Amino acid sequence: MSEGFSALIADCGSDDAINYCLVEKRTMSSFNEMIQNITPEIYQSLKLAVEIGKWADGNKLTAEQRELSLQAMIAWELHNLPEDQRTGYMGPQECSSKSISVPNILFKSDAIH
Repeated sequence: MSEGFSALIADCGSDDAINYCLVEKRTMSSFNEMIQNITPEIYQSLKLAVEIGKWADGNKLTAEQRELSLQAMIAWELHNLPEDQRTGYMGPQECSSKSISVPNILFKSDAIH
């Protein structure tokens, strides 16, 4: 990993660091290596940028930046957050008809045969 990348990541509040991190994704030997360098502060900056479509300095995210930011967020969440706090988590799913108790009149012991 380049020294420049490490120095920019250390300044986790900087949009330049985040942008550099995203650009480096293409040249780093491993996407996982980049994800390991994301701090909770960088994650929060990425998340906010994806949510509002702008960096903290007001510059609009490009489609590529949004895509890479979202990929980085999801990968980071996989290793750092419980399942119920991750992007896209929908909780237990059940059909609404299953949540209503329906009496079984066909096989009741007192049913007429």
